[in-house]
Amino acid sequence: ILTAAMTNFFPHHREKTNIHYSLSKGYQNKVYCNNADLLPTGIGARQIMLFLTNEAIKNKNNKIAFQSATSLIQKIKENPKNMGGYTYRKTREDILKMLNIYIEINGEEHSYDGKIINNFCFEKGEICLDKKFFDFLIKNHTAAKTSEYVSLFPSSLVSDIYLILKSGFPPDERENNFMSWGELRKCFNKEHASAKGFKKQIKRKLQNIENPSLKVVHGGVEL
Repeated sequence: ILTAAMTNFFPHHREKTNIHYSLSKGYQNKVYCNNADLLPTGIGARQIMLFLTNEAIKNKNNKIAFQSATSLIQKIKENPKNMGGYTYRKTREDILKMLNIYIEINGEEHSYDGKIINNFCFEKGEICLDKKFFDFLIKNHTAAKTSEYVSLFPSSLVSDIYLILKSGFPPDERENNFMSWGELRKCFNKEHASAKGFKKQIKRKLQNIENPSLKVVHGGVEL
């Protein structure tokens, strides 16, 4: 599915570096820009990425049109309850940040190095994906279902774990819908962090989500 190469792509929180590395289903990814402040972070960046890639694949067009800023945000945020000025500004800011970043997707079978978005204009109602990135999507991915994924918001960490498990990574002797704590720490670059603290963080975030698809089991997390 689409998320195989896109999972865990952006930082969960603002970082002091302008480069972010991640792993997902056999892919080694990198997102980078000239300024650390321009790296998109958190759940907002993931919502935008999911929306843009799904729309491009569904319509087979790298140009994504929208009637108004309100309609665009409603589509990206899946009809949010709060449509205030902050939501508008933050979404616009995150899309503009994506104009300035470059990504590298390195897998055994597929790879990409370049931009995500070439042009974005609220006034004209158009977002234009980079043509090479669009070709990469069309050749290698299919649109992802978003309904269950959206239910895991607002935690970007939980949503990333869900997408990794949903895409079947990594191969495991038990089952593909299970990841051990060691595998999770490796995926999220937490190998040198406290194992106890990392477990506690994930458990706490799962407890804050109603009817989670994920659950903590002995030795890790299961879908």
